[in-house]
Amino acid sequence: MTSAQTETPATDLDLMAHFKRSWSLFAERPILHVLAALVVMLGGALTLGIALGPLLVGYLRLIDRQSRGQEVALGEVLDGLTHFAPAFVTWLIVTGAVIMASALVVLPGVVVGFVWTYALWFVAIKEVKPTDALRASFQLARAHVGPLLMVMLATVALNFVGSLIVIGVLVTAPLGLILMTLSFATLAK
Repeated sequence: MTSAQTETPATDLDLMAHFKRSWSLFAERPILHVLAALVVMLGGALTLGIALGPLLVGYLRLIDRQSRGQEVALGEVLDGLTHFAPAFVTWLIVTGAVIMASALVVLPGVVVGFVWTYALWFVAIKEVKPTDALRASFQLARAHVGPLLMVMLATVALNFVGSLIVIGVLVTAPLGLILMTLSFATLAK
């Protein structure tokens, strides 16, 4: 890695602009996003979490395509299953590491979750293998601590509000994933 690659890039992450764009993308196709989130949640639950990573990868790709102005359809959520192994392995490593680190005390789990926040986005959008996704997510988190912290806090707050009314999660979960996907596109340039 060259010194130019390890320097912290100056990134303007306008959280409010990203949130407005997230809402706009959600509002363009609200039924699609609610159904896609349901497919991910129910598919993950019915398979005891085995299909959760791959389904999430499919949904992240759908969001990325929509954000670039491409046509999208609900069936694209299942496209993540075509890359089952990298999505599953990445999901398993991140989830397992967060659980194990959280067992020590909560803070180590939060740190692991923070540095590997975008691992699945690297698998979904950059199509890298799990080890490269974990490494790239760590490097992204290290280079953009402030912006990533803002995005994560906004997403957690959004989903907390959505969880106050159970049905609210059907809006806030997709909205949070759209926000994170748009932020990923900005931070991972």
